[in-house]
Amino acid sequence: MNSRPFQGAFAFCGLILLSGSLRGVPKVEVNVVVDMTPEGRKVAPPTPGHPVYYLPALAGYKELGALIAGEPPPPPQAEVAHLLAVTLARQGYMVMKPVPHANAAGEVTYSDGTVVRVQNHARRGLPAVMTVATSGGKPLTLAMLHPENASSAGTGSPSKISPFAAILTSVDPVHGPIISGMPSIILVMHYGSANPEIESMPGMGEVFFNQAQMLGLLGGNTLDHLDLDFEREPVMQGAREDRYYVAVTAYDFAPYVQTRKKVMLWQAKMSVPANRVYFADVVTTLVETGGPFFGHETYRPKQFIEPAVPEGHVEVGTPTVKP
Repeated sequence: MNSRPFQGAFAFCGLILLSGSLRGVPKVEVNVVVDMTPEGRKVAPPTPGHPVYYLPALAGYKELGALIAGEPPPPPQAEVAHLLAVTLARQGYMVMKPVPHANAAGEVTYSDGTVVRVQNHARRGLPAVMTVATSGGKPLTLAMLHPENASSAGTGSPSKISPFAAILTSVDPVHGPIISGMPSIILVMHYGSANPEIESMPGMGEVFFNQAQMLGLLGGNTLDHLDLDFEREPVMQGAREDRYYVAVTAYDFAPYVQTRKKVMLWQAKMSVPANRVYFADVVTTLVETGGPFFGHETYRPKQFIEPAVPEGHVEVGTPTVKP
C-alpha cells in the first residue's frame, strides 16, 4: 500500500529521447470536503464587493498515521502559503491589511467619509486620555497616529504603541468602522501526508488504529449523510490508502483576540491517493481544486479527476543514459 513513484529515468538499450511537452501526465482523484460548524453557518462568505480579511497562521507540514521511509522533502512552507494565498484571494479571502480610512486632507474618517473627531479627557494624577469626540473636538489626522507624535494625545511622552488603538478599532453604529482590512477570521493552514495504520492482531483480526482520522479526512461531517452503501464505499476504501492532503481551518478572530477562545467556523480538506505521485506533484492541484469550496459547506464529499501536474508547472531535467 505504501507505494511511491520511481525516481530517475528509464533507459531502453541506451538512450530515451525526451521531446517537446510531457505526455501522459497522471490523473489523480481529488477528494474535497468542507465541514461547517453552527457558528460558521452564521457567517456570510465573501462576495465580489465584500471581501473577507483573514490573519494567516501557518502550521506547516504534518505526517499523520504510519510513517513512510524515503519520502522526499515536501515543498517549502513559503511556496505552499503563497499558493494558498493566491487561491484564497480568487475566492474573496484577502490577507489582513488594516489601514485607516482617510480623506485627501489626511484626516481619518469613518467608512462613510465622516471625519473622526477626538478630544482629550483629563484624569487626576494620570495622563490625559484621547477619545472620540461626541461633539466638538479636533479632527484625527494620519500625522497624529505616528508613534513619534504620540505625545500629542496627552500621554506626556512618545510611545511605541499608538494611544489611538482603542479609537481606531471602534465601529460607529451610524458611520461604520474607522479601519479597513481588519481580519474577521484566522485561517490555519497545514499540509502533509495521512497514512492508515492497519495491523493484524492475534485473536482480533485486522485493527485499523487511525480509521476515524482517515475517515475524517475524506468524509468529515458528511459521513452522516451517506446512507447508501455505494456512497460510503469510496470513502471507506479511500481511507485505506496513503494520501497527501492540504487543510485550511477558519476560526473566529474576535473571540480569540479577546479571550483566546478558539471558535472554529469551517474546515476544508483536500486529499489525493499518494501512489504514483509525490506531494510536490499534486499540491497545486489540491489547492486549486478545493479553492471554490472554501467557506462553503459540502453536503457530500466531492470527487474530481484532475492532472497531477497542471500545465505550465512541468519541469523536465536533462536526459541521462544509465546502463
